[in-house]
Amino acid sequence: MTPARHLSAAAPPAVEGRTGGSGGSARPGRLGRARRWWRAHGGDVFWSVLFPQRCVGCGRFETSLCTDCRRSLVEVCPDHCPRCGRSGVGWSIPAWCPECVGLELGFSSARGAFLYEGVARDLVTSLKYEGQRALAPLMAELAVPAFRQALAERPGALVTWMPAHRTTTRQRGYNQAEVLARALCALTGATLVDPPVRKVRRTRHQRGLDREGRRRNLRGAFDPLPAVSTERAKEVLLVDDVYTTGATASEVAEVVKGATGLAVHVFTFCRTEGEARSGLQ
Repeated sequence: MTPARHLSAAAPPAVEGRTGGSGGSARPGRLGRARRWWRAHGGDVFWSVLFPQRCVGCGRFETSLCTDCRRSLVEVCPDHCPRCGRSGVGWSIPAWCPECVGLELGFSSARGAFLYEGVARDLVTSLKYEGQRALAPLMAELAVPAFRQALAERPGALVTWMPAHRTTTRQRGYNQAEVLARALCALTGATLVDPPVRKVRRTRHQRGLDREGRRRNLRGAFDPLPAVSTERAKEVLLVDDVYTTGATASEVAEVVKGATGLAVHVFTFCRTEGEARSGLQ
């Protein structure tokens, strides 16, 4: 058995107006100064008048998610596959699941809080592609019961997030998996660490690729990072926004295991099932 190496505690999120965690020296930026001036002079109030808060699901004003849309979220049922997290599989035949039977997965288990449909899909899309970073705390609040259960099943696990390529993070302004992981740990007190791997190669868009196509697309895209810390753990809990085929999670988990010797489990805000996979990244 490979001895477990220490992981470093997560660094605070990058300060706006400075270069982020993707590399490079930190330097003051005009964007950060402009944002501080904007807020000091009531810019956020002005902006909220021009663009009032609206429900992600139905468009109602003055809320990010109305009560009706919140109720429409479909939780992943308790009898999910203990290996890949697919709903409705249960424990009667734990070695057989129509989704993961016969597959070699880099992670030990995966679970999601909600099914990727309706409002859950809208939340992920808004956070990931539309720059609505402020949705991360709301999504964490919604997912925290399932996240607490995942933590309870592996006490003392270190939490980290799915790494993104530095170019993608720069274009979006943040890594959606990181902001979600930070919000979940803020609610639960779980120990958060920087990913012990990094994405070193930009990959083609995963939309429309089957499982094998995704695996080929991701091969060699992640490299381990030196891991230095004063804390020791037995497992790692990897957070991401959505689980599709599990190809990305499996590839990253393999690299994490090789770098740390720790078992890797996956937690996502939501997961796809059946036809919901078509057209997804």
